[in-house]
Amino acid sequence: MTYIENALYDFFKTILTRGVRTLTDPKYLSYSIFLGIILITTTISAFIGDIPFLDITINNYQRDILLYVELSAAMSFIVVGLILGKLRTSLQMLCLIALTIALSAIYYLGVIPDTNTFATLLAAVLYIVWITIAAFSTFSLFRDLFENEVFGMVLFLGKPKDDGRPMFRGIAFILALLNIALGYYIYSNGTDQNSTALTYSGIIIILTALVAIIPLINLQRKYDVFFTILTTFYMFTTIRILILAFKSLTSSPGTTSVWDTLFSIFMALYAIQGAAVKGIKIGEPDSVELTVEERMMEEERGSLGFAEKLSDIIGEKGVVLLILGAVLGFHTMQVQSFLGRQNIFNEIQYTADADIVLLGYEVNLAVSLFIYIISIIGFILIPAFRTYANPLVRRVVWAPEYDDLKLLVFAFKDGDLDWKTESLKLAGSLSKNKLKNMVRGGSSMEDAFANSINGWVKKVNKDAKKELLDDTS
Repeated sequence: MTYIENALYDFFKTILTRGVRTLTDPKYLSYSIFLGIILITTTISAFIGDIPFLDITINNYQRDILLYVELSAAMSFIVVGLILGKLRTSLQMLCLIALTIALSAIYYLGVIPDTNTFATLLAAVLYIVWITIAAFSTFSLFRDLFENEVFGMVLFLGKPKDDGRPMFRGIAFILALLNIALGYYIYSNGTDQNSTALTYSGIIIILTALVAIIPLINLQRKYDVFFTILTTFYMFTTIRILILAFKSLTSSPGTTSVWDTLFSIFMALYAIQGAAVKGIKIGEPDSVELTVEERMMEEERGSLGFAEKLSDIIGEKGVVLLILGAVLGFHTMQVQSFLGRQNIFNEIQYTADADIVLLGYEVNLAVSLFIYIISIIGFILIPAFRTYANPLVRRVVWAPEYDDLKLLVFAFKDGDLDWKTESLKLAGSLSKNKLKNMVRGGSSMEDAFANSINGWVKKVNKDAKKELLDDTS
């Protein structure tokens, strides 16, 4: 595989393995078992009635009870995480189980008027909370990706440090223009269909595209890493815009896709490993064990200190419990979608005629627009955020610009430069430079590389000009 392929593979493998290691660590294993039992039970219950060769049948009333249990467990994770996050794990588990049973009994006995509506709206709140967490985590994910030592270095090869333009700006500009058109189309369809959700989604899409164009018109002279992160984050939202446009075109009800489920699982693992590794003070006896490479990466990584501060308030286990509770609430709404209960928001003004999935996309787009705007404002006004959002990327100073690189490639290919001879000259130059550094100090090895490559470029340009003059004469 290429350098970038290997860097991406290592990056995402680290997230998955660290996330799984965190959940299977003795400190968190009991939470994972409890969560797994709830998730598996409610997921199977949603499909049992549709599998003809099984004798077991579960009616809608029994499904409702199971959904109450899942919702109760989600709320228990959040309550225990917020209030009892610093207790011992055994005591937390007792509280989790007791609170889940108590809340389930309240739902089952109908203590709350209109229990179904209340439970569904509570699940919708948790659904929106998780979508919001996932959106912020997505920005953080791209930030960590570009900070990756290998990926960032390879991706920024040949890009001058004083070039503040974001990478992929050409593609992003085309996507922004396309999204303006799609936003208007979704807005028009929403107006025609009297769908408030589609109408507001169209407006949000147009506003986000207009804001996203600003960093693409070459106004800034530096901070290309930050603007590249921001541009990549914006391009990622295009996936949901296309899905919204398709739904608007077909007027089909939303259904939870495999993509949504896999993305939620991945982002949950990313958020959990981030909370455990960033929030837990590395080196404590009960912290998640890291490899040498992971420890080095964490020591170099910038941070806003939010995870640490939240961890100090509610405990590092409390942060993980909050994430698990939000994920469980999100899954509750996914099950509702599987059961065909999409249209549950008709009595709410801003979500009238919205199905579960459409509401999720609308919230995600709105949060993404919010993240985009506050990121730019925070970058201008808050030095700590500027340091975090514009991570240092190791730039290879000897890497030539792309046009010069093409000249060198063709020169070596055509035999205008003999790679063996030039390699020997480069080795000699590096040896001299190393000797100078040992005796009286000299330029860095990178400077020696840069001088040699610049010499190659000048020689190729000189030969090309001479050949052009000979042809014209």
